[in-house]
Amino acid sequence: MKVLLFGSTGQVGQAFCSICPDWIDLVSLTRESVNLNLQNNISESIQSIQPDLILNAAAFTNVDLAETEREEAFAINQYAPKQIAHDAKKLGVPLIHISTDFVFDGSGTRPWKASDTPKPTNIYGKSKWGGEQEIIEAGCLFCILRTSWVFSENRNNFVKSIFKFAKSKESIDVVFDQHGGPTPALAIAKACLEIISHHKRNQFQAGIFHYSGSPNTNWASFAEHIIKCMNSNTKVNKIPAKEYDSASTRPENSRLNCDSLFSTYNIKRPEWRNSVAEAIAILEEKYEQ
Repeated sequence: MKVLLFGSTGQVGQAFCSICPDWIDLVSLTRESVNLNLQNNISESIQSIQPDLILNAAAFTNVDLAETEREEAFAINQYAPKQIAHDAKKLGVPLIHISTDFVFDGSGTRPWKASDTPKPTNIYGKSKWGGEQEIIEAGCLFCILRTSWVFSENRNNFVKSIFKFAKSKESIDVVFDQHGGPTPALAIAKACLEIISHHKRNQFQAGIFHYSGSPNTNWASFAEHIIKCMNSNTKVNKIPAKEYDSASTRPENSRLNCDSLFSTYNIKRPEWRNSVAEAIAILEEKYEQ
């Protein structure tokens, strides 16, 4: 089976490449090899490769920068998925697309269901929601996988940031009133692989699904666990979100209800704490070199 992967240098893309089995003929595309700002470039790449399935893990994920780089954010997060979906429709192949909790406004305390109506409050969320809508309207066979608080030992993410700060600061300020489920990039990659395996067995089920780590927590508690894994004495000062200097609003409630993914694909929420320890071990090794 030939799988075309967009976003191979991102957290999920790198993780997927690391676990890709031999029965998959993986074709990985980076932003250097295909310009996601040019829809013709995307289409030419897909038509030349002729994949059996497309996995789109490419995204403009810098939430604050998206507020000023709006054109780029919408190009990558909405219009690139639009073209990918239209080409998937032409080829008659399924598309797995990674999306985000930011499509919701973060109100309430109940975990968001996949059937809940999105209401994004910032440019990043609006561009990702736009991408979802484009995929649905294209009429292709799709699996949209919304996730949250993605982390790994690669690229920029919360675990790496806290690791860096804990190496140089005696204390750090971290928000305590935003809640969600930290999600290992490797777990997302494994979930995608399981969905692809279902497609191989002609058991692909289309739809929008949620997938986030367990248990739910808040940013400050998440930071405390990271620091504990480091055996560091850095103190976490818990602050309200209103005191955090940010160019963009962030949802207070990023909890995701992942029941439909389990009932459809038998994929359970990943336990994130062991994955944090594994990421820290890798970062410590790199730090000592």
